[in-house]
Amino acid sequence: MRSAVVPPVTAPWRSYRGSLLDILIVAVNLFVDPRATGWIIDVVSRAPDERSRGVIVGVGATLMFLLPPAAAVLKRRRTHARLAARAEAEGVEAITLEPGCLFNPIVYLSVSLVLGCAILAGLAPLVFGDDVMDRDAVVVPLIFLVVAASVVQTAVVYQYFRPPARTSNRKRSRESRAVARFLASLTAELLGDACILVTTLLFQTLWLTLASTPYSPVTGIEDALGRLSFVVFAALLVYFPPRMLYLVEELRQPAARITLLLANAAMVYRLFMGGP
Repeated sequence: MRSAVVPPVTAPWRSYRGSLLDILIVAVNLFVDPRATGWIIDVVSRAPDERSRGVIVGVGATLMFLLPPAAAVLKRRRTHARLAARAEAEGVEAITLEPGCLFNPIVYLSVSLVLGCAILAGLAPLVFGDDVMDRDAVVVPLIFLVVAASVVQTAVVYQYFRPPARTSNRKRSRESRAVARFLASLTAELLGDACILVTTLLFQTLWLTLASTPYSPVTGIEDALGRLSFVVFAALLVYFPPRMLYLVEELRQPAARITLLLANAAMVYRLFMGGP
């Protein structure tokens, strides 16, 4: 019996997609001033009414909520196939993906809950009426639904780090074999990359919005430590989650560490040196 879960890989064993994404973000920081995100804020603030503003925020939050699990499903098989090929080439038993404390699922779940609440606040009035937040019989079940959906979303994303189970072709239906072939294809991985790109750009909008806040230069060690703590905390919530699927695989590579620092250099510079 032959398993088709882990497909053969002809692409390079190492992935540099995360570094390429960081370079794109560096270009955005260099050529798109953080204040340019003001037009996004204007789009929201100039909406004709509160419901329209909520819909805009809700749709953006929905994309940020749904695209990461889609990327995890689409990229999982080829990622683990690439790791298996790399392990064979290096003569080791296996190379695994370990999220580690930097990508703790509790942090990721917290981000998902915030996005879920944004979706609820933005889209629930469109479905249930403008007074939905005053109707406990409706809003309480919706809150529980947000919590459950956030847990499921986080579980799907973190399932990415586990190798797919090997299943005999005889035990699969024709439809499941077709799905397995698609998920093992380069097309699926590229679609997953597109999901990560869109998600990262949406999160980057928040990142640049933070950077657009006027800051004064650092005044002392305590001030510097406080701002550094803010950068780390903000990065854990805004920068790392959309790129996590890349970072876990690539962070051991020196090139990834360099591009990661460059991608955040603009934010750190503005926060420490000040600017409008």
